[in-house]
Amino acid sequence: MIIICHLLTGAAIVTKIHNPFLSLPLAFLSHYVLDFIPHIEYETSPKRSINGKIDWIPFFLKIGVDFLIGTLILLVISKNKVLAINGGLLGILGDFDNVIFLFPVLLKNKFLKFYMDFHKKYLHFPENKKIPLWVKISSQITVAIVAIYFLR
Repeated sequence: MIIICHLLTGAAIVTKIHNPFLSLPLAFLSHYVLDFIPHIEYETSPKRSINGKIDWIPFFLKIGVDFLIGTLILLVISKNKVLAINGGLLGILGDFDNVIFLFPVLLKNKFLKFYMDFHKKYLHFPENKKIPLWVKISSQITVAIVAIYFLR
């Protein structure tokens, strides 16, 4: 799922469930629940140019714009902005493995390597499934709309 869906869902959970011992872990776990739903994703690793250099601008633009739009939605519609932002951050925390490659030394860490492989293989909706694109897009739109509804 794109960042907006994870961000909005985590925020909605934390703002609606007032017990932090329940809501904070649920906001974090919502990431993995959403990853089971058929969805589209943009490529999250930066591309290398012909000379081997990493093209950072498109990478950071995709991630940054997605994060910025989700954060702006939270700031506009949520009543408790601090709580919503914290819940949203917990909702996207499951994708921290997408930035591990920025620090190649971390790839040598067996736990981080295991997490990256496990997250991709077992916690994500299988990419090889033949699901129509409209289903993948509409599932994300539905998640975002439901989360926005609960944030209000």
